Amino acid sequence: MKDLVLVINEYDYEFKEHSVIGLFSSLDAAQKGIEEYYGEYTQKEYVDIRDSGLEYSMIIYAHQTEQEYKLVAEWFNIDEI
Repeated sequence: MKDLVLVINEYDYEFKEHSVIGLFSSLDAAQKGIEEYYGEYTQKEYVDIRDSGLEYSMIIYAHQTEQEYKLVAEWFNIDEI
């Protein structure tokens, strides 16, 4: 079985930037990481996009920064392109 890593990408609407905020071994670990990174947030939208090759797309409002972010989760095989 191949090792997989879940990459969480953040798209910042205000600054028009994209960055990777974390690499995780599971969906549960990713959720905990998102909660630690953003603190309290409101989930505004969640779209299951597994049919596209990605896991999900989520729009959140982070209360601490008072900004919206789009998060996209994508699985990658370790040590492969």
